Amino acid sequence: MPSSPQDVGSKMTPGDKIILAEYRGLLTKTEQDSQSEYDKAVLALSGGALGLSFAFTKDVVGTKDLIYSSLLLAAWISWALSSTSILFSFLTSQQALRKAIRQLDKRTSEEDVEEKMDRPGGWYDCFTAGLNLSGGILFLVGLVMMMLFVSFNLKHMNESSKKETKILNEGHLVPVAPITEKQQSLAGKIVPKEPPTATRKITVTTEETTKKTTTETDTQ
Repeated sequence: MPSSPQDVGSKMTPGDKIILAEYRGLLTKTEQDSQSEYDKAVLALSGGALGLSFAFTKDVVGTKDLIYSSLLLAAWISWALSSTSILFSFLTSQQALRKAIRQLDKRTSEEDVEEKMDRPGGWYDCFTAGLNLSGGILFLVGLVMMMLFVSFNLKHMNESSKKETKILNEGHLVPVAPITEKQQSLAGKIVPKEPPTATRKITVTTEETTKKTTTETDTQ
């Protein structure tokens, strides 16, 4: 007949309990380190994605012929909310640790140590877990939105360039609005002016002729 968990626990030696306690502490520390690295990664990726999307939109796609700009706005909002969630998770995590310490102090001060203890950290711990999960989900949502936006706009840019190339190859001219009768009548009344260089040349020639005549008269 297999033994129950209570029998197994009762058969554990003090040395086994120490080993289990150390192993549990190692798992707890590993979980905390992993959670810290996760928070840093999501925060860095969300902030970097915001900066890259600004540069990509300005230098590659441009701002004149944007299509589906709502996707770009949704990506920015998702990444901003993702970063905000991770930042708030730092605060709630601190509050959860403080509450867990108070719970442990209260438990050790009571005589009835067999009483079941509440969830360590209380609702702060639940809120921290929810913020961490939402931060990762919002980052992925923003990434999908940005990929769709880039795909649609690059396709639009390729189609526009193909149309322009086709127009140039076929030799199509840009249509010009016809000239009205009023514009034609005004154009007929304009008298072309002589270039100022010709008048200046004639004036200089006249002055040189006058000087030459005066010199001949004095010589006679």
